[in-house]
Amino acid sequence: MSAEPTEGTWEKRDASPRRILEIGLGLAGFVVVALLVSWWLAGSWGSRSGTSLLGSPGAFTAGPAYRTSVERDWTAVRAAARARLTGYGWVDRRAGVVRIPIDRAMQLMAASGSEKGGRP
Repeated sequence: MSAEPTEGTWEKRDASPRRILEIGLGLAGFVVVALLVSWWLAGSWGSRSGTSLLGSPGAFTAGPAYRTSVERDWTAVRAAARARLTGYGWVDRRAGVVRIPIDRAMQLMAASGSEKGGRP
């Protein structure tokens, strides 16, 4: 017996090009079917919830008349913050702590700093 393999002595089961092609086509078919099922589910989801995940032509609304709930909420938060910063009110009535407008508070702080000899 010689230690070197002679030409033409391959393994008994080489990878068959036909088998590789079958596996590749099977995977491609699976991906296509999965995409089609996903597309169908996304399109039919709206029949249960009233809206489609894919949307319908003309369903997109834009422009100045259209506002999202985030914009409406943000407008309300901004108005509440502005009211707290520019208005008077009680922080703790029992302790006698009040809230004053921020402009007035800055004026008072600047005046108290200059009276003490500090930088305004």
